[in-house]
Amino acid sequence: MVLLIGTVDALDLTGTLSINVLERPREIGILCAIGANDDAIRRYRGS
Repeated sequence: MVLLIGTVDALDLTGTLSINVLERPREIGILCAIGANDDAIRRYRGS
């Protein structure tokens, strides 16, 4: 039972992290589109 729960949790964590990685370029693109300068984008990427 513990192995099953651990597997499901690992899959859930993987899905959540992959969604965050896929959304990051879109957010940076929006910042560029609204006129953010390079320093603002670098600060955003660092956080």
